[in-house]
Amino acid sequence: MTKEGYDNLLNFVEKESIEVDNCTLTVKANQVKVVDDPFIPYYEHHEDFFETSEIMDEKVYINEFEGARNSLNFSFWVPLHVKDNKNFEKKLEAEFKKAKKVGKLAVNSFVVVKRCEEYMRGQVIKRLNHGAYVIFFVDRGFKTAAKEEFVRSLTDEAILNVRFKAALCTLGNIVNTKTNFHNEFNNILCQNAFLKGYKLSLVGFEGFNSKVNIQIYCKDGRSYDLARMLAERGVCDLLKCKNVEEDKENVGGNAQISESYSVNRYTAEEMKSIDKKENILMNKLNELKIQENCMTNVYKTRH
Repeated sequence: MTKEGYDNLLNFVEKESIEVDNCTLTVKANQVKVVDDPFIPYYEHHEDFFETSEIMDEKVYINEFEGARNSLNFSFWVPLHVKDNKNFEKKLEAEFKKAKKVGKLAVNSFVVVKRCEEYMRGQVIKRLNHGAYVIFFVDRGFKTAAKEEFVRSLTDEAILNVRFKAALCTLGNIVNTKTNFHNEFNNILCQNAFLKGYKLSLVGFEGFNSKVNIQIYCKDGRSYDLARMLAERGVCDLLKCKNVEEDKENVGGNAQISESYSVNRYTAEEMKSIDKKENILMNKLNELKIQENCMTNVYKTRH
């Protein structure tokens, strides 16, 4: 059942049973279901990350890397913040000049790239013919080709800091990938080209039992709730909670959830008839409300 349908049900009924579509439906306000296929993106929380409260509102971006449809190489990019841009760029320039040209760089290698007289940190997406690479610039959030002569390996740990290494989190890093949820998540991204390249917002790690809720914003300003899209496909429970306390050292780890309830998930077959059943249900609820009003009026008239 969709969240709206569940909320409407709870608004009208508390301790009663209703017959809907020849089935008796009993409603309880404290129904909670733990999903058995958790989707847990993993990254470490370090000192150079923002405080947890700020991470919740931070924007990430989705990019389709080489072979994404088959190899799950979608990446979420967390923009990096540099306190002193001029000093930092000088460090990148020095790193570029001291590094020697190398042979073929492996995909996902971290590099420093000279581009338009600027020096940028990047990650190799794929190698092209004639010694060129497609590079994703992590600090800027875009990808483009770069000739081999303008690319150097990035080895300085002061520049290649922990946050930079964690900036790109692919679906391949996700625990327990052989699930309906994971497959549906990947299908949504593959089938909807308009989602690629737009910003996503991690909202408080609520949403599913895995504590992740993703909003997708398009150029026209409209947002798409990925949590809702997945819940409506019946592959996860939509979990709402007033408070989530995360393990600061492992955001994907243990969490204390207060005052929560979830929407029970349905199979794909059950989801096909959900709209029809909800209409029947809402009509029945309206009838009950009319009957209640009539009884109230009769009671007032008699007294």
